[in-house]
Amino acid sequence: MSLEMIRELYDYHRWANRRLFDVATTLGEEVVSRDLGKQFSYPIIRRMFGHL
Repeated sequence: MSLEMIRELYDYHRWANRRLFDVATTLGEEVVSRDLGKQFSYPIIRRMFGHL
């Protein structure tokens, strides 16, 4: 894998996470604290983002 490809993947990762964080900040405290169910590895959105 070339250095250029690694940089592109890293840039995409940063871009995608930034989009997710921007959306999450608009959801509000109640939503990001709600338990979404055991079908997820991290059933609370806040914990999902902590994992990211």
